[in-house]
Amino acid sequence: MKTFKSVPLILLSILLVIISVANREPVTVSLWPFPIEISEVPLFFVFFAGIFVGLFLAGILLAFKGVRHYVDMRGAKKEADKQSKEIDTLESELDKKPPKVEQKDYIESSPGQTRKLAKRNQAH
Repeated sequence: MKTFKSVPLILLSILLVIISVANREPVTVSLWPFPIEISEVPLFFVFFAGIFVGLFLAGILLAFKGVRHYVDMRGAKKEADKQSKEIDTLESELDKKPPKVEQKDYIESSPGQTRKLAKRNQAH
């Protein structure tokens, strides 16, 4: 199984060596807006440096995006914990207090029957 994992790495290494050998000519690199000029650099070095700089910048941008999502997730988790605690508090208060029923909510019945809650007719 380890050999199958190393096959793409070996193929990539061979490809990089071929590109390096084919592009050995020296070039002059100029960073246009700045007065910086690097002369006599092999072309493959410029090619690979560009790839690595791009990967590095992409990694930094991805890290910042991950931090933003982590902060959002953490805030949502705090809010969910707060709501959960509030629900637990309200449920415990509800369990402690018996329901209040006032006398006017009952209707009188005959002596042998139990009292029943009155159904209020709310006619508007």
